[in-house]
Amino acid sequence: GSALLFAQNAQELFTRLWQPLAPALSAAAGSLWMSDEEAATLTCVAADGPGAESLLGRSLPMAQPGGSAQPGVAALQLSAITPPGWPSVQTAISTPEVALGSLVISRPAGKKPFSAAELRLLEMIAQQCALALNNLRLLQEERRANEYQNLVRQVGAHFHATLDMDALLSTVFADVNRVLDSEGLSLWILDENGDLVCQQARGGASQAIIGVRVPLGQGVVGIVAQTQQPLLIKDAITDPRVFRPADRKTGYVTRSLICAPLLSRNRTLGAIQALNKKVTSGQFTDKDLNLLTQLADSAALAIENARLYRDLQLSYDATLEALASALDLRDRETEGHSRRVVAYTVRIAHAAGLEPAEISEIARGALLHDVGKIGVPDAILHKPGYLTPEERTIMQRHPELGYAMLLGIPYLRNEAEVVLYHQERYDGSGYPHGLRGNAIPIGARLFAIADTLDAISSDRPYRTGRSF
Repeated sequence: GSALLFAQNAQELFTRLWQPLAPALSAAAGSLWMSDEEAATLTCVAADGPGAESLLGRSLPMAQPGGSAQPGVAALQLSAITPPGWPSVQTAISTPEVALGSLVISRPAGKKPFSAAELRLLEMIAQQCALALNNLRLLQEERRANEYQNLVRQVGAHFHATLDMDALLSTVFADVNRVLDSEGLSLWILDENGDLVCQQARGGASQAIIGVRVPLGQGVVGIVAQTQQPLLIKDAITDPRVFRPADRKTGYVTRSLICAPLLSRNRTLGAIQALNKKVTSGQFTDKDLNLLTQLADSAALAIENARLYRDLQLSYDATLEALASALDLRDRETEGHSRRVVAYTVRIAHAAGLEPAEISEIARGALLHDVGKIGVPDAILHKPGYLTPEERTIMQRHPELGYAMLLGIPYLRNEAEVVLYHQERYDGSGYPHGLRGNAIPIGARLFAIADTLDAISSDRPYRTGRSF
């Protein structure tokens, strides 16, 4: 009993048990079988003797109580797991609350059956095993609970560290799948038509399911989104609530699933769903559903924040577009110039391999590059001929004027660099600071190419544009 209490896992427990037990009972084969959480199957976690390798990892449904098994507890058909003709005995390992498993002992053929005294000894040892295994089970549950909570905190940190949903979900899905041990995970977002659209998926038939639409109120995700209640389905093959068109389209077989709603201020944003737990039974538990529900709460908050940020960006961009349009209206000779140079600059930036976020900043800077011309008098801005040296000096102040206008807007701090340096030249002959080469920010360098292309190909008061 003392030796068993120091075992760190079921395999070590069997080793500590088998070493003194086998010679004491003249046993030549033994195995330890553990019950799953649903108490539906027994899995061999340790074995010794003939056929041990074939037993390890094998799972069998629990037999009806009776025969050599103790009634009302975990039982196995001995004939399926012991050598033919060997006297064998099965002793249940259980507490008053739960069936933990079974210990199977066999003697070689020709040996006498186990006596009543030996059976009583095995029952006493099984009680010691039950105490040790129950302690291990409680320790594992505590560790799993801590792991779940750590995951929830970790995922919450991921959700609040970025507003890029693609990058976010790629990181988070791996963490969630690791703890849930699911074959697949999918995120469904409610669109303006009232349909749930699969936006993200990992594992399973993820590539085929992305973009699948499920009407609100239909299928598991539709029901969960409509009722705003999480759902656990243990037998998805026969459950009428499962949306069959999705499985027919993907060819994927959904056996068990859990689904939780994405809620923000009591408003449904969508649902998150996990498919097919990677255990022998393939079944999720209430603990799994509770974990997914906690993760869904964090995900909903992150999605709402991302949407608010996107709407704010769209509002900013609309304001900048209006400002650029006003500038084009003031300088009709170059009408449409701002939009053309933005399009050219973005294409060049993509070809240069810049990151999307940096390209967006450069595009806004390109759109606002001439905002400083607000401070240039109309007589100079609209002069049909060449400028005098004095007029040119005034005109060349527009990058600094534009930079000063944008500098106080934190949102446009990087964009302001394009405005300030867009007239610099790679050979150092530009203005306002005469920067040379790589000292000029990359956004301003890319814009200069686009701006020059548009200047050459556009009509101006003093010359006709060249062909593209």
